[in-house]
Amino acid sequence: MAQVSGTKEQRVWQLLHQTVAAYQQQDLPTALRCCDQLMQLDNSRADAWSLRGVLLVNAGRLAEAESAYLRAIELQPGFVDAWFNLGNLYLRQKLYDRALERYQHCLVLDPRYASAYEQMGQLYVDVNQPGKALQFLQQAVSLRPDSASLYNNLGKLFWEGGNSEQGASLFRRAVQLAPQHAGFHDNLLIILHFLPSQTAETLLTEHRLWAERHIKALIPAQFSHANDPNPDRLLRIGYLSSTFIVRDAAGASLFPLLTSHDRSRYQVYCYATLPREDDLTATLKGCCHWRQVDGLTDQALFELIQRDGIDILIDANGHTMANKLSVLARRAAPVQVTWLGYEGTTGLSSIDYIVSDWNLSPMGSDGTYTEQVMRMPYGYACYAPATDAPDVSVRLPALINGYVTFASFNKLSKLNRSVAVLWSEILKRVPESRLLLKWKLAEDEMAQNYIGQLFADAGIGRDRLIFRGQSPYNEMMQQYNEVDIALDPFPFSGGATTCDALWMGVPVVTLLGQRHASNHTVSHLRSVGLPELIATTPQHYIDTVVALASDLDRQQRLRTALRPLMQASPLCNGRLFALHFERLLRDMWGNWCRHHS
Repeated sequence: MAQVSGTKEQRVWQLLHQTVAAYQQQDLPTALRCCDQLMQLDNSRADAWSLRGVLLVNAGRLAEAESAYLRAIELQPGFVDAWFNLGNLYLRQKLYDRALERYQHCLVLDPRYASAYEQMGQLYVDVNQPGKALQFLQQAVSLRPDSASLYNNLGKLFWEGGNSEQGASLFRRAVQLAPQHAGFHDNLLIILHFLPSQTAETLLTEHRLWAERHIKALIPAQFSHANDPNPDRLLRIGYLSSTFIVRDAAGASLFPLLTSHDRSRYQVYCYATLPREDDLTATLKGCCHWRQVDGLTDQALFELIQRDGIDILIDANGHTMANKLSVLARRAAPVQVTWLGYEGTTGLSSIDYIVSDWNLSPMGSDGTYTEQVMRMPYGYACYAPATDAPDVSVRLPALINGYVTFASFNKLSKLNRSVAVLWSEILKRVPESRLLLKWKLAEDEMAQNYIGQLFADAGIGRDRLIFRGQSPYNEMMQQYNEVDIALDPFPFSGGATTCDALWMGVPVVTLLGQRHASNHTVSHLRSVGLPELIATTPQHYIDTVVALASDLDRQQRLRTALRPLMQASPLCNGRLFALHFERLLRDMWGNWCRHHS
C-alpha cells in the first residue's frame, strides 16, 4: 500500500483514491485497510461512509454496511447514492419493502436517477412480477439509452418470460454498448442456444468470437505443470461448479458421479463458486475435498487449484452464471475439461476436452467444438432421483378428467413459434386435450400474453392452456400425477426436466435435432430403452404423440413401468457412469503423460 503525505485534505483524497483503486482491482483487504485509514483521518465525509458500506457488503459484513450507509445519510440526508446503496443492501437481503422505499426516496431526491428505476425493475424480477419490472426498466432506458446493463437486464426479463428472440436482440445491444463486458456476452451466447435460427456452425463462430475478445489476453504464451506424468498413479480431479446441489439440473448429475468415484484411484476436489447448499451438500463435503471459493479473485483461485495439485480440472458451468472460464484460460491444471453445465463448445482453446455422448455429438460433429470430444457409451449424464419423490399415481389423468393432459415443465424460453405450431397441431388432433405449462413466470400476465399469442396465432385458444407457476420441488413432482404425456421443446430440449417426468411415470416425446442442446432427451430415452418416443421429423413428432394419446392401455403400461425401467437403466446407475467417466479421464491423462514424460 502506497504511503500518503501532504496536507490532511491531500491525504484524504489520496486514501480515497487508493481505496477505490484497490476495490476496482478486486483487492478487498487493501481497500478496507485504506478506508480504515481514511476514516481515522476524517470520519465526517458522507461519501467515505457510503464507500465503506460498499466494501463491507462485499466482505459479507452486512450489519456493519447498513450502519455505514445510515451514517452517510445522517451526515448528508440528500446523498442519493447512499440511499441507493442502502436499497441495494436490502434487496440483497430480500427485504423487498425496505428496498422499494429507499429506491422511491432516491426518486424523490432526483426524479431522473435512472439506477433507482433499474433496481426497482430488478426487485420486481426477483418477486416474479415481470410486467412491473418491464415498466421500471423501460423508464430507466429512457433516461439512460446507452446503458449496456439496462439492455442486459431487459434481455433477461424477456428471456425468462419466454421471448428468446427479443431477449437475444437486447443482449446483442448490450454487447454492442459494452463489448469488453464478458458477462453480457455470456448471456448472448447462452440465449443463442434457444433460437431455431442458429446452427452448430454459427454457434461455434460466436463462441470463438467470445474467446478472442475476452480470454485471449489471459492465455499464457508458455505454461508448464510439475504434475508427475505417471499414467497409472492416483489422480487429483477438481470439479469447478456453481451448483453442488441436488435440486438443480447440473447438481442432479454431479451428485451420483462425485459419490461414486473410486477413492483408491481418485482424490476429488469440489470448488464451489457460489454459496448454494441443500440437504445433500453435506454428503459431498464428507466424501470430497471441499473448497468454498466464491470470495476468491481469479488469481487466488488459480493459485489454490495449483497448490492442490489438480491433475484434471472439470468445468461444469461453461458460460453460465459464476463461471470461471478466465481461470481455465490461465491453465490452472495440466488437463482441462468441460462437461454437463453448458450446451456445447465453450470456444476456449485452453479447454482440452468436452465430455458428451453419441446423441449430443453424433458422428461428423467434432468440427463444431474447439475441444476434443470424448463420448460416454450410454449417455452424457447420470440422474439421481429424489429419495422423497412422490409415488406415481397409478390411474391415468385422462381417465379421471375425460381428456388428455399434455405438459411441459421446461423454461418458457424453450418455447418458440415453431414449437407452438407443432403443439397446436397436436391439440387440434386430440379433441378436448389441454396443455399444462409450468415455469416460475408462467402465471405472470406478461408471459401468459406472449405465450398465449403464439398459440392463438396457431389456432389454439387460451381455454386449452393451463399455466402453473413455481412451486417447491416435491409439489412440482406431485403435479406430474396430473399429466398424461410430456412434450419436449426444440431446438433446446429438456434434460433434468425430462428425467423428472420419466421418474413420475410420464412418457416424454422428443424431436431429434441437429445441435448439442437439441438431444438431451434423445440421450435419456435411449439410455432408458425408449427409442420409439424419439421422432425424426416434425410430422413424425405429431404422429407419435397423437398415437400415444389415443392408446390409453399403452399409456397405462408406461406409467407403471417407467420408474422401474429407469432404476434398472444406465441413466440411474451412478457407479456404472463413474466407471466409464473414469476411463475417459484415464485416456485424457494418458494423452498428457505421453506428451510430457
